[in-house]
Amino acid sequence: MASAPRRSTRPRNQATRNAPPAPATQVDVVSVTVGPKTDEEVVAQDDEEVAFEEPEKNTKKRKAPQPKKNASVKKKAAMSASGSGQPPAKKARAIDTSNVLKLIMKMPFDISYEIFTCLEPMDLINLGRSSKDLKELVLSSDFKMIWRHTLSVLGLPPCPEDMLLPAYADLAFGKNCWLCSSTTLVTFLWGDRKKLCHQCHSRQPYIETKHYDQLPESLTGQRFFYSLRYGVKASGYIAQVVLRLGDEYRSLKTEDEKQEWENVTASKLKALTEHAARCRDWRTWWEKECTRREQAMFQDQKERVVQMLKDLGWEEELALMSHRRLVQPQQREDILKICRKRFTDDIIENLKVMLNDIMTRTKEDRIDGKNEKILRIRLGIVNTAYNNALASWYSPFESRPRGCDIMQIPRFRQLVRDIENRPTITAADFGFQKDTLPEIIKEAQAIINDKLLQIVASGYGKKKSYDPTTVLSLATTLFNNEDIGYKRMQPRDRTQANACSFLTVPQVMTCATSGAVPADPLSVFDQLVVETSADRARPWNSASRLSFNKHAHDAACGVLNICNLDPEQTTLEEVENADPILECEACNSFTKGRLILSWDGAVAHALAVHKGKVDSKTVRLIRGKDADEARGVMATNKRRRQYTYANAKVVCLHCNVIMNVVENMLKHIYETHDVKFTGDEDMAFAYMNYISYLDLIGREDGEYRLWPPRNPGVV
Repeated sequence: MASAPRRSTRPRNQATRNAPPAPATQVDVVSVTVGPKTDEEVVAQDDEEVAFEEPEKNTKKRKAPQPKKNASVKKKAAMSASGSGQPPAKKARAIDTSNVLKLIMKMPFDISYEIFTCLEPMDLINLGRSSKDLKELVLSSDFKMIWRHTLSVLGLPPCPEDMLLPAYADLAFGKNCWLCSSTTLVTFLWGDRKKLCHQCHSRQPYIETKHYDQLPESLTGQRFFYSLRYGVKASGYIAQVVLRLGDEYRSLKTEDEKQEWENVTASKLKALTEHAARCRDWRTWWEKECTRREQAMFQDQKERVVQMLKDLGWEEELALMSHRRLVQPQQREDILKICRKRFTDDIIENLKVMLNDIMTRTKEDRIDGKNEKILRIRLGIVNTAYNNALASWYSPFESRPRGCDIMQIPRFRQLVRDIENRPTITAADFGFQKDTLPEIIKEAQAIINDKLLQIVASGYGKKKSYDPTTVLSLATTLFNNEDIGYKRMQPRDRTQANACSFLTVPQVMTCATSGAVPADPLSVFDQLVVETSADRARPWNSASRLSFNKHAHDAACGVLNICNLDPEQTTLEEVENADPILECEACNSFTKGRLILSWDGAVAHALAVHKGKVDSKTVRLIRGKDADEARGVMATNKRRRQYTYANAKVVCLHCNVIMNVVENMLKHIYETHDVKFTGDEDMAFAYMNYISYLDLIGREDGEYRLWPPRNPGVV
């Protein structure tokens, strides 16, 4: 430890903290060592400083060194990455802890003693791992008092003289393997003075059995070598003891010296065995003690949650929940999970917010349940008014939110639920007029956009930056819906859809939650919204089935790069207008022809066939006559697929009549408008508020086999 300005005048043998009751088998024992310390033992001491090596997984890969960029290049790259041409926001500076460290190092010993003796052994070890100076501090001779005090309070048998106190503390209280830092199947080897996982234990270097066989029978019969008698080869500390004893025994000349040495060594080995046994007994007791403490803390923090609810003003609502036999907040799995952690100020503040939200929703559900009949009537008025407004003033080809999503607008929810102040309402109260309808639709879509941005943020993570104002318009922003239409698929098709399906932003906006049970059940009000709507669809992503499709995003970036388009700037509309056509040379066939793909077909093909990889050496951009031919065939395939939709709305472009069956529309056009062969100028498909499961099976209309096949060697 650094030299202290003053020393404490307090006696060294002051009373320590109250220790938990130790196991009955634990007694004081004098630490012993077999013979003088050797070179191997010194090396062992150095190895035991592994207690201060930060545990980390061995699977990390080092990044290749990158050339340094000058300041101007870095600034330009940052401005281009921001997408707006403006300098990015400055990052918050890391807190400088050097001054705090200096204060700790210069702290008087009596003050540091009072502070550090309040810590647990693993707290001291983690303190030593935090910096080089603190490591020297906790390994200093002055710090031994603190180590002994901490370990004695916890009832651990005394540390052997030939072992470092920090290493002994880590052996007793740590959870990581000393070689690979794994926490799986870690075994405490008290006799060997190590803590290893199953794999590292099986790979430990060992000494040959001849060294053990050369020892006298009076020693090999000792319990310390019990495992070696059954074919286990010596390694670690036991191997060091075997080698040391062998050297000592061979150095003895007379029989009297050998006999005296055997007697002394046998007593020391017996003491080592007893010490290891006491350590094993202590570890068994300690695990039970930790379980008892954790359970006591858990029960105490559950009681604190109940007290928090009362302090927040929810005591009356809690009584009503108990009367209705509802699951109370302190009984919920998410709250119980929090209660198993030690409360901090941040946890308490976040917990108060959670409890307020839970109780607010519980109160709302109770009131909405009492007013169920009135709410059903009011919601029916809203649905009728919204559907009439869409039919009268909104284009059938434009996207629109469902009625359940319209009811996510806060002012509409408040208006429907405010029975006390608004006992009667009419359709006019919601303002569905020709001039206001577009703004209402934008308001509902903005709520969905905010939820989409949260999904994008979790998908991108912290490593990749993006512009929230433009990311939803990009062609590379793709999503996945876990349960869309899968019930109608055959198992083989379902597997294919899972592998290569993805949704663009316009498609994911239409996704209605299917029959899957939401992770968080719907509120009473939202359940009434579902039951009173025409399609009985749940609010957008209420089941949390939507996620950002990282694999499809990466594949789309590769496809756009081949098309000479910037993945970070190109919008979906720009890609669809450009309509690039690509060829996968790796999948060309002499019997089927060249595999031609649309841009989204290329993404689906990469996911289904090439594990999401897009190789610029085998995927090429096609132009000219071949591309035009492929576009025509793909458009025809798309129209054929649309004809198979079960509930597609079709609009007659002659008289604006809307029908739900394509065959009926063809009959109408022939009988009313005398058109025998219907084309794009006669009818069009209206906006669909769902994604057909046919869209998920590999986007088959985005693939086309061009004949004749490419000759070998032709580029």
